[in-house]
Amino acid sequence: MFPFQSPFPLMNDWQKWMKHVNEQEVEKYVQNILSSSLPSTWQTNGEPVDFLRKQAADDTPSSSPEETFSLQETVFETHEAVYVRVPVSNPGIFNELKIFHTSNQLILEGLPAPDSKKVIVLPAIVKRKGAAAQHKDGVLQIMIPKEIDFQYTEIDVRHLD
Repeated sequence: MFPFQSPFPLMNDWQKWMKHVNEQEVEKYVQNILSSSLPSTWQTNGEPVDFLRKQAADDTPSSSPEETFSLQETVFETHEAVYVRVPVSNPGIFNELKIFHTSNQLILEGLPAPDSKKVIVLPAIVKRKGAAAQHKDGVLQIMIPKEIDFQYTEIDVRHLD
């Protein structure tokens, strides 16, 4: 079972003990410990099932019409900025709308419904400050200045011959 000899003397006794262990007994012991420590929703009456997949299937909510609605956003970039344009037919939504961004994502909370969240991946790295949003003619336009990032490091390649 163990092809290498241990440099520690106590490990030799442990290796001898492991040679005489019945694998079915160890498996039964582990199953008993797991079944007593896992929540009842994860237990499977002794059947080997991937409980994470089962739990994920139980946690998936049913899709509502709001979740299947697409914002139909348009993302494009110029030399100076990244623009995101989203058609908004109801201007009353701006009371609940929150707009956030990271260096590469735009997050819209409250569009199209007050409890929804949309994450849009940006095509370029953007600055932390200087973003602006405006609503005109039924279109929400968000402008975020691009970050010019020249921070790079050269990696030396060694020739091993």
